[in-house]
Amino acid sequence: GSLRNDPPRAPTVVQPLLPGPTLARLLASLGPVRGRTFLDQLRIDLTSARDLLRKAVDKADRAGLQRASHSLIALAGTVGAAGLEHAARALNLKAQAIRATDPHDLADDVAALATRLIAELDAPRAAGQPAESQRR
Repeated sequence: GSLRNDPPRAPTVVQPLLPGPTLARLLASLGPVRGRTFLDQLRIDLTSARDLLRKAVDKADRAGLQRASHSLIALAGTVGAAGLEHAARALNLKAQAIRATDPHDLADDVAALATRLIAELDAPRAAGQPAESQRR
């Protein structure tokens, strides 16, 4: 075979799901104690919705997919996580379709985005610091 001289690929940059200014405004309006409580509850709710989504996929439960995706739409919309919100909306529409195609791939993508958002929320906590978005 011949050697190809493909140009080097640029490293993939993963953009955060949480827009700093949106979350910062929300947390500023809540204050430090209520803001921390809000973030804790958001983590719990995201984890619950993600886990419900995974169970619905495993059981081929269209109604469960609709409930989980609806929850993720609301949670993502609350903090301005547009990527997760749009993916969850697409999944919700697919689950509502009369002749829905297999939603597994899309559900896996939505669950992965929810997991990323949870990790973004947990990262500053693990480091003992406020979230980057909270410092703006």
